[in-house]
Amino acid sequence: MIINKIVIENNENYKRLLKHRQHSILNQLDNRIDLDRFENDNEYRRLTILGLFMCDDPSFEYGEQLAIKYNISIDECHHSYFEYLLTNSNLLLNEIRKKIKPFLNSERIKKNRQIKLDLVKRLHTNVFPFIDGKDYERLKLFYDIKKSLGDLTHAQKHIQAIQQLTNTLNYGNLSLFQQ
Repeated sequence: MIINKIVIENNENYKRLLKHRQHSILNQLDNRIDLDRFENDNEYRRLTILGLFMCDDPSFEYGEQLAIKYNISIDECHHSYFEYLLTNSNLLLNEIRKKIKPFLNSERIKKNRQIKLDLVKRLHTNVFPFIDGKDYERLKLFYDIKKSLGDLTHAQKHIQAIQQLTNTLNYGNLSLFQQ
């Protein structure tokens, strides 16, 4: 007996079951999500889905399913993840590099110039202003990412300057003057 998929999807019990499952998963991911507001407020839903990517170990599979279901750009979700890692994460920089590398090496980014441009713009707007000017390693990571996205105009110069500062600057000597 073949059951018509359309009949099942239009069944009210099936819809309630899906809604309950979605609420249950959202509660597991973050119990502070206002589920009624999530259902009724498009902007809250969009920000909530983007927020699911703004943690050290997001649930990509479920977050991407929700993004697709509610017509939110997967790229915007991934860019939110980059932004979080570079500004708010407590991970070590080597761990951040490991988490970012698969995205930078993905065919989707490699083949789509617009995705690269959008990410570079977002990094410059939402990440760069929040990097401490004395955090040379984070600055180097920022410019390494820009370079890997094809933004070669200034990235290489900045990387070289930061490398020279890191190699020649002895912070211990500088701190003697502050005593």
